[in-house]
Amino acid sequence: MKTLVIFSFLLLAGCDFFDNPVPPPEKKEAVILLSVTDDLPRGQYGQATVVNGICTVKINQENYPRCITHEVMHCLGCGHDNRPNTEYCDEY
Repeated sequence: MKTLVIFSFLLLAGCDFFDNPVPPPEKKEAVILLSVTDDLPRGQYGQATVVNGICTVKINQENYPRCITHEVMHCLGCGHDNRPNTEYCDEY
């Protein structure tokens, strides 16, 4: 019976039970210029660069629109310690 109850709670929680929580943004707003391009290095999904308060997001054409969330999070101050990853890139 105890196993059944635990299993029921896991089913109710779904995948959210195992996902990492979304980090809170450091900034509350950002000015974002978004472009879809083929100019990024091979294997790079996207890039976010902040210059003079404007965050330029480039998404590789073959990954559009998958990684927009990931790159916009960079505009709001969320980083990943200079390690490449695809966290928050939507899967199809």
